[in-house]
Amino acid sequence: MQLIAAPEPAESIGLASAVGLGVVPGDGSPEIQPSGDSGNWLKGYTLVGEICDPQSRYILNPRPCDDEGNLLENVPDTELFNGWEAGVPGYPVVLGAGVRCSTFSSPKDVNQWLAKADRRLELCQWSDLADELWTGAQSKLDDMGNRYLTEPGAIILAGTSGSPTAVSPTEAIALMDSSFGGCSCGGPRIIHSPTYLLAHFKHANVLERQGTRYFTPAGNLVVFDDGYAGTGPDTGTFENPVERAAPAAHTAWIYGTSPIVVKFDQVRHPGGTDWANYADYRTNDVVVRAERYAMASWLCCHTAVLVTTV
Repeated sequence: MQLIAAPEPAESIGLASAVGLGVVPGDGSPEIQPSGDSGNWLKGYTLVGEICDPQSRYILNPRPCDDEGNLLENVPDTELFNGWEAGVPGYPVVLGAGVRCSTFSSPKDVNQWLAKADRRLELCQWSDLADELWTGAQSKLDDMGNRYLTEPGAIILAGTSGSPTAVSPTEAIALMDSSFGGCSCGGPRIIHSPTYLLAHFKHANVLERQGTRYFTPAGNLVVFDDGYAGTGPDTGTFENPVERAAPAAHTAWIYGTSPIVVKFDQVRHPGGTDWANYADYRTNDVVVRAERYAMASWLCCHTAVLVTTV
């Protein structure tokens, strides 16, 4: 059997298309700092960057006076000052892909199968990471405490958590654009949307396309990813989240955040390069896996809107 590589997608969408603007690498700013003394982000990390709250002024005058003109020796910061930096803790998740075939028709060169598994991981890793960013499924299963889009802390911009109001695509983008000024001082902002809504946003003529990227009238980036399910924020608490019921027909949720910081570790193969570790002679199957650690998180802003398409 000859292994044939699949062609590259004709048009890139999703988180991968946002790299360099709405998606930033983990070796830049904000910075991924390893937790504890291990020096290894794979054992836990803290995402550290600029303070989120736009109100961060403090007194600069070194010699202010009271109402009678007397110099004050100790001048406290104003109440508007909220700190020097933001920090969000987390743990990486594992992304994996594999291939399976019969030993009767398979080439015995394990490197061909490792390359095939690597290719599968390369094709699927972004949508898999987007799914984890949206749902937090692996984080919740393993009690990691990672930040995710559908966590209970999302601020619903129309209605309340118990009774969200579904709004039109135009109103949804307007609400998102106007909300960012209350949770960040500027810089790139990103709106996360299921691919289902792309046609509806384009029909409403509220997005501008530049290459493979889409922008709102205020210049905020909108990312449509296959891994984004369109589900709403969990109810309950962050420690004990309760999954919200699936949205009704013709509705879907979108979320707004500051840029997403993404980091991938090296690809590894649990079975090494020994063919015997992949051939199961009880079933005559060859099963080869490729895995890597990855993380995706953000610092500021977390808003949600329920969109109706009818």
